[in-house]
Amino acid sequence: MEDLAVDRSILQALAHDLIDAIESLARARSCFRLEVTTQPQRTDALGFYVALGFQERPRRLVKPLACPKLRSAPRPTLSLTRTW
Repeated sequence: MEDLAVDRSILQALAHDLIDAIESLARARSCFRLEVTTQPQRTDALGFYVALGFQERPRRLVKPLACPKLRSAPRPTLSLTRTW
């Protein structure tokens, strides 16, 4: 998935369910983290992602996914880019 845009009128619960579904898909595909980006002025988006367990990194929010077996080979990352 390359881009994800969610209309502001969508209920927060629906947005939460959407991120949960994406996280499940990422785990099924052996991704080791979810990564989202947002504009610095989007404090509402920042708060939403942090509440879901994402950790702020310089201009990026990253949520590590626990993996039972760590492999030395690179694993895929599912990136979501929020555009307005």
